[in-house]
Amino acid sequence: MGNPRRTAFAEIRNGEAVLLALDGAPFEGKPEEVAILLLSRLDCDVRCLELPPVAEREMPSLLRYRLRSVYPGSLERAVIDHVAQRRGDKLVAVVSIVQKETLEKVRSAAPRAIIGLVATSLIALPRTRARGWVVCEGPGYTELARFEGGLLVESTLVKRGGAASERRIRQLLGGEVVQRFDAADVAFARRRTRSLFRPPRGWKAPRPGVTRLALAAVIVLLGLGLVQKKVSLRQGELAVLRDAVLGSQAAGQRTADLVAQYSAANARVCRLLQNRPVDVYRFFSDLRDELGPAVLLQDLVLQGQSFQLQAVGSSPLALMQRFVSDPRFQEVRLLQTTPLADGSRQQFIITGRYHR
Repeated sequence: MGNPRRTAFAEIRNGEAVLLALDGAPFEGKPEEVAILLLSRLDCDVRCLELPPVAEREMPSLLRYRLRSVYPGSLERAVIDHVAQRRGDKLVAVVSIVQKETLEKVRSAAPRAIIGLVATSLIALPRTRARGWVVCEGPGYTELARFEGGLLVESTLVKRGGAASERRIRQLLGGEVVQRFDAADVAFARRRTRSLFRPPRGWKAPRPGVTRLALAAVIVLLGLGLVQKKVSLRQGELAVLRDAVLGSQAAGQRTADLVAQYSAANARVCRLLQNRPVDVYRFFSDLRDELGPAVLLQDLVLQGQSFQLQAVGSSPLALMQRFVSDPRFQEVRLLQTTPLADGSRQQFIITGRYHR
């Protein structure tokens, strides 16, 4: 188990990362002494997703595809990490989602610490390898974790705030017998729990005062350069001007060569993009947005960028208008429509090309 004195919570307050002790009080140690940094659930989200039995290398792309249908926020600026739980043929991924700006602030607050979450730390505790609810108190919130067959299958956040939050907790638990832990119980050890959101190779936290020192050094160097330039002009203005002209000519030639190389490379990239295979996950996601819940997809053929679908719906013409107005779908044609016996729906076939 991790040392509680070297474990802290990180919470974003007024746009900055604040270190808190495990009991919610201000952290009294130095930031460089923090070995384990637990992200506050108020600043991140946790989703437990059951997946088909796939290899670890295929999980990141599959998780992003699944999150687009269950995560209400934007994933464009989000950083995603996961912990895979396997038991027999069952695979459940505990997915952690945090915005990139938040993660950078947390890393800078304790540069030497490894980052984790209460939810993923609970997985490493032997006492949670059972069925039922586990309740853990964090600074300003309560986290409810539900286990089934030794796997974490649900993690719910409840902000503390009087009788309403207590009613919400009782409603979720439904009278079940639960286990309770405080934050010190889930201060996970390096050897037992994988850290999350590892920084990129070579990342270093900015040190206070470095920016000011660098700016002062630049100003001094600029001042020395101006003095040297003035002395050089007085000693030989003609020689300096001649070298400048020759240098400009050589730079112009190099620029022309680079422009030609760029144009050729750009043309090759355009040809490669035209021949690249379709991202199947993205295609299905975009197609689902166009069809909507009222259209029942019966058959689909995807070959290269061309597709043909057979579906049942009440208004294929309205669906065609959505396809035509979406630049991702091109050359879309309605080939056939057949009224069904109920009189309110039609079976139809649509072909087109997908481009993104």
